[in-house]
Amino acid sequence: MRILYFLSENLNKTGGGIVHFMSVAQSLRKLGHDVTIIAPQYNKTIRRFKEFRTIFLPVPGRNMFSYFWFQLLAGFLFPLIVLIHRPDALLIRGGTGIEFLIILVARLFGVRVALETRESTRSSLPRERPGRSITQPR
Repeated sequence: MRILYFLSENLNKTGGGIVHFMSVAQSLRKLGHDVTIIAPQYNKTIRRFKEFRTIFLPVPGRNMFSYFWFQLLAGFLFPLIVLIHRPDALLIRGGTGIEFLIILVARLFGVRVALETRESTRSSLPRERPGRSITQPR
């Protein structure tokens, strides 16, 4: 399966988010999928992920404007990327920006979409009763 993995974070930074992102991409590749990474290219992006095909979209600096610029640029270029790469699925890590443009375009082209969010909200978790833990059996 050809998968486009969309990330709106800087690939140069180190931390749990990038480690998780790369472990998912490597696991998908080990399962036999063809993974292409779409990410922003800040001033100098180190191409440390040589085992993957990468599409870097240039953005100026690292600020809120650059983040939204990347989202808009990706949204407008995504139809071209879909026509060139013909993905079967799109995996988006994020959920905080304007990824809806990319999701909309992907659905128009018949590409399956999976959205990976960074965290669950507290209101979506089951509430604990006093004296009873969520993990305890009833």
